[in-house]
Amino acid sequence: MALGARHSHIIHTVVSRATLLVAIGIVAGAVTSVAAAQAVRSMLFGVQPYDLPTLVLAVFALIAVAVAASLVPAFRAVRLDPLAALRRD
Repeated sequence: MALGARHSHIIHTVVSRATLLVAIGIVAGAVTSVAAAQAVRSMLFGVQPYDLPTLVLAVFALIAVAVAASLVPAFRAVRLDPLAALRRD
């Protein structure tokens, strides 16, 4: 904000960085869960390795929680006085 950033740009930056990290984690988790489900399928009867509705629901839940959790520091950064932040650093 001290360099001319708008409130919306700061919120967008914080939320997009958090969402990017969650997206990377979702991809890694999806690959790992499919591999683990194959192993569980061979050990247990009736376990479906590709339960698409459950995977989609988990992805949406993770994204919603990540966006909600990143909005708190984003709004806190917007309320921060730029002059006080520059003096502190």
